[in-house]
Amino acid sequence: MNQLLLTQIEWIRDLNGNSPQWLKAFFIGCNYIDTFAGYTIIAIVVWMGFKKVRGIELVVLALISHAITVLIKDYYQIPRPFVIDPSVGLVHVDGFSFPSGASQTAMLWGGYFIYHAKGHKFLQALAVLYILLISFSRIFLGVHYPMDVLMGWFTGGILVTLYVRYGLRAYNTAISWSSERRLLTFTIILLVIPLVFFNASLWRNFFTLFGIALGLYCDEKCRDPMKDPKQLSKRILRVLFSLIQVVALVLLLPMVLKAAPFSKLIFGFVVGFWVAFIMPRLNVRV
Repeated sequence: MNQLLLTQIEWIRDLNGNSPQWLKAFFIGCNYIDTFAGYTIIAIVVWMGFKKVRGIELVVLALISHAITVLIKDYYQIPRPFVIDPSVGLVHVDGFSFPSGASQTAMLWGGYFIYHAKGHKFLQALAVLYILLISFSRIFLGVHYPMDVLMGWFTGGILVTLYVRYGLRAYNTAISWSSERRLLTFTIILLVIPLVFFNASLWRNFFTLFGIALGLYCDEKCRDPMKDPKQLSKRILRVLFSLIQVVALVLLLPMVLKAAPFSKLIFGFVVGFWVAFIMPRLNVRV
């Protein structure tokens, strides 16, 4: 066994082995942020409760980050700390260890919020706290080595830099195109990675993003697009109504698609299309 991994496992054992139960419970709770439900809640709050463009960008960036993490994990295939030593695992998660996808997405989303919260020191401080809290929790829970977190920060930092330097410019260029050209271009770009690497997770990401792209195309063609809410009461109502819709989809869709071929791909597409098109149509009156 690699001595570097064993040394880091010793660090993790010293870290969480002597910690009080309340601290363990706190970080176990933090683990739920790094789930489909956790990321969905954050994205829905931003998309439906504050600014549509920001919510769309968060979802797209998160799915791109996940795709990159999957490719790197499958290449190195390093087992998680609790797989080597079950005593350090406070929670169990699937997949390989290196890099930390949660730390990568935390750096990406945290950097995104820091960039767009210029002049708001409190919000920027919250973004930094989010990055540190999520990253440290992955080590504390025994699901990642410190080197996984460092690599996640590195790749997440690169993604933030690319977004700031090129992503905003690409977005402004695409806005000037027709909606049909945007949909076609986005679909072709999305197809490249899963066709080249042919990974099941990447295909799920593609269908989810394609559902979002098609939903945004349909939304643009509507005469009554949902406007960003201004009043706090309207923001709260929209977020709550949107979360109810997501819960209903997550509970009912698997039952409907249980016997369907490629059910996970269809699930991703339906959720993406619902959030981008149907949900705004239902929320426009709220």
